[in-house]
Amino acid sequence: FDEFASSKRLFLCSHTLEHIFEPVKFLSTLSGKANPSDDFFFQFPSLDLLVRDGRFDQIHHQHINYFSLFSFAKLLKQCGFHLIAHQFDSDHYGALMCHFKKSEFTDRNDTQGAIYSIGDILLSYESFKSSTASADMRLSICSEGFACYGASLMLPILKYYVPTISNAHV
Repeated sequence: FDEFASSKRLFLCSHTLEHIFEPVKFLSTLSGKANPSDDFFFQFPSLDLLVRDGRFDQIHHQHINYFSLFSFAKLLKQCGFHLIAHQFDSDHYGALMCHFKKSEFTDRNDTQGAIYSIGDILLSYESFKSSTASADMRLSICSEGFACYGASLMLPILKYYVPTISNAHV
């Protein structure tokens, strides 16, 4: 953080944007209050990684929005920002981490990144369903039973895709 002088403001937002009901309004309001010297760092679940890695178990009612790198860069431009840098983090809930600033230029082209077709998404989802069905079948034939460890908040989603999880030892 040494490169960020004390005269600048630094905004950090971790796994919040996916819960915002009106992201255009939110980012437009933020842009209206921002200075060109302000730095913004957001991270949120990445649609790119969700589709690439077939992590459809990460889709749930608590997330209102899912953004790809392309859609987020486009949203930033629409709201008066521009993307400086980004990084994908497969190990942290399939996150997309972005650094952006208020734009002084209206003709910037930051809309980059993979664009998935509906066919790509459906193929990835079918592969995910096949994998979870296979896991469910393997669990159903465990003669000695099994135990599960993990994030308990995600168990209802896991149970949806792998119903046999209900038979785990408590």
